[in-house]
Amino acid sequence: MRRRYRRYRRPDLWLRELAVIHQYRALLAKARNEPAAAARFSPERTPLVTVRIATYNRAAILVERTLPTVLAQTYPHLEILIVGDHCTDDTAARLERVADPRVRFINLPERGRYPETPWKRWMVAGAAPMNHALGVLRGEWIAALDDDDEFAPDHVATLLDACRRERWEMAFAVAKMQLAWGEWREVGSWPLRPDHVCHSAVFYWSGLRFMRHDANAWKLGEPGDWNLWRRMRGAGVRMGFVPRVLTIHHQEYGGWGR
Repeated sequence: MRRRYRRYRRPDLWLRELAVIHQYRALLAKARNEPAAAARFSPERTPLVTVRIATYNRAAILVERTLPTVLAQTYPHLEILIVGDHCTDDTAARLERVADPRVRFINLPERGRYPETPWKRWMVAGAAPMNHALGVLRGEWIAALDDDDEFAPDHVATLLDACRRERWEMAFAVAKMQLAWGEWREVGSWPLRPDHVCHSAVFYWSGLRFMRHDANAWKLGEPGDWNLWRRMRGAGVRMGFVPRVLTIHHQEYGGWGR
């Protein structure tokens, strides 16, 4: 379903946003000057890509629908990093039975702190495990994926090739999105703007890992993922768009809203 977000008129919060973006610009310049950054666009290398999945008590969907599409990627050099937001179901046991060395599961000892209101909680739920993943991932590139979505077989290969060819630091593709009434539509177009980018269709350089998901983005009337992409744009991250369906985004049931 298409959602429209109302920006809250809080000058103090927007001044804080400007300060954060200013800080990000300085950190981005520093990251670009790191010795390892020079090789990130080299087509001769086969860099490790981290597929980052945050999850909360959706073990069956994660293991039976989402994870198989990651294991089937045409690009094989993957770290599949799954971080639980203090899962209390059988996620750990199911993932252990997958028995693939590329899969790594971390379950947080306590759940992130989110708003009590369901709509506000939906906006930012998952920030805690996603930020934890940014601190421990090993890949040079990050492919974001929700725990109930799917990748096309060449999702990683296509976005990695595009970033290296065009020297982009962040890219996004089209997502086939399931609507609340069971219909589907394609979401994703250039330029980057709200309602036209899906979280699971985003791919970016791990040198940007200092840019974190803000659990307070709801105070600005923004979902946490859009808040992060907007901050990236404001900081001057080199972005691009791949006009192909590379992700399937399913209607959300349960999980983060609980």
